[in-house]
Amino acid sequence: MSDSTERDLESWITSRKKVPQAHLTRAVMRQIQSDARPLPKTTSQSNRPSWLIASACLLAGVGKLGLIIHLAF
Repeated sequence: MSDSTERDLESWITSRKKVPQAHLTRAVMRQIQSDARPLPKTTSQSNRPSWLIASACLLAGVGKLGLIIHLAF
């Protein structure tokens, strides 16, 4: 970085530290974190697809293969 850019950055940081609103973000983040609800824990079974979705995907795959074979021959 050039000297003028460094001086501009340092003066900007100094001026931001003097502004009382600069610390507003920390207070807002604390409020958000205290008000936030915890995420529900997922079990290993909730990540598995149901038997209905799995069978529908299997049938769709078989149907696509049948269509490809029908169009190829």
